[in-house]
Amino acid sequence: MDNGGWSVIQRRFDGSLSFEKSYAEYQEGFGDVDGEYWFGLDNMHTLVSSGDFEVRFDLEDWEGNTGYAVYSYFSLTDKHSKYQLNISGYAGNVGDAARNHDGMLFSAGTIDNDYWPTKCVDRFGGGGFWYNKCHHMNINGDYNNTAYGEGINWGQWRGYHYSLKSVSMKVRPKQK
Repeated sequence: MDNGGWSVIQRRFDGSLSFEKSYAEYQEGFGDVDGEYWFGLDNMHTLVSSGDFEVRFDLEDWEGNTGYAVYSYFSLTDKHSKYQLNISGYAGNVGDAARNHDGMLFSAGTIDNDYWPTKCVDRFGGGGFWYNKCHHMNINGDYNNTAYGEGINWGQWRGYHYSLKSVSMKVRPKQK
């Protein structure tokens, strides 16, 4: 939990954990809640299927600048539907990068569910994500990799050649 009742479901801040993992590892979750981690797609689905949820992304660059994006609607289907992401209702100061990923299925490792002829996972840092053609945000990219689109990117904020220092993804029940 974080301030405001947010449950942290993804966190990166020092590159101590590679996010280049198999689809099964993304399903189950990996890392340590006191460090860098991914909560797990099955756990995320179970959590957010209990009601109406919102999601927040907190970002930090290497110069100490911070930004955020909050989406008032966030849901995730189950494994049988390939963890389809449903996200909308942007507010924040980094740009609506998630709009491109709304409706996408999760891709990781050898499982390719994106709309690009080649695997976005392989092309953009190896981390699993809800790739489209391929991404406008890549929070599971290769830590501190500044090659085009391969790092931890939020394209509308710092561009695709900039790998962010830290990012977290958190959810909470929608505030009434």
